[in-house]
Amino acid sequence: MDLEKERNFALVDKVKISDINKLLKQRLYLPPSVMVMVWMTQNFLSFISLCFGPNSILAKFLKDWVEHMYENHLIYLSLQASDPSLYAKVLFSIDNTLQLHWRSCSINEDGLSVNNRVLLMPDTQDSILRHNFIQKIPKSLNDKVLVCYEKDSKQSRAGKHQGKQGGSGKDQRDLNKADIITDNDTNHAHWHVITGEDFAKTFYRNQHTCPKSRNGKIICI
Repeated sequence: MDLEKERNFALVDKVKISDINKLLKQRLYLPPSVMVMVWMTQNFLSFISLCFGPNSILAKFLKDWVEHMYENHLIYLSLQASDPSLYAKVLFSIDNTLQLHWRSCSINEDGLSVNNRVLLMPDTQDSILRHNFIQKIPKSLNDKVLVCYEKDSKQSRAGKHQGKQGGSGKDQRDLNKADIITDNDTNHAHWHVITGEDFAKTFYRNQHTCPKSRNGKIICI
C-alpha cells in the first residue's frame, strides 16, 4: 500500500505525502444549520473551481447543489427538524457521487467512457422537495450525528428549565412579547460565528436572509 502511494506521488508535482496525511487527520465537522451547509458546499465549489475550472462539469454540479440548498432552505430546515441527520445525509450523498465519478475517471483512459451520468441528481433533489429523501450514511457518521443531537437536546432542556425559573407575572409576559435575542440563548447557538470565520463578510453576504424588526428594518450588528 505504501509503495503504491509512493509511486503515485512520484507522478505529482508539488504535493507531499505529509500534506495528505494532514488532510486525513482533519476533524469531521457537521453543519449546525442549513446556511452553514450552503457555506461548506460553496467552499468546496471554490476549491473544485480552482482545481478543474469554474466551467468544469464538477463545478457546475456543485453550483447546482448550492443553488438548490439556498433556494429551498426552508424545506431543508423543516426536514432537519424531523431528521437531525438530514444535512449529513445530503452532504454524504454529494460526496459519494463525486467519489464515484472520480473513480470512473481513474479507471477509464477514454474521456467518453467516464460515467458523467452519475453527476445528474435531479431525482435526488426532487425527493428532497417531496420530503421523500432517503440516504444511508456510515455508522461512524451517524454516531456523530446522534452525539450532536443529544448535546443540543440537553442544552435546549437546560434553557427551558432556566426560563421557567426566571421571571413571572407581568414582567415575564412583557419579556415574551419583546423581540429580544441574547447571545446565551441556546435556541440561536447555530448563529454563532465559527472559529476562523470573518463576521463582517458573513453578515453582509447573508444580510438579506436575516430576521427583520417589527417595522421591517434589518437587525443591528
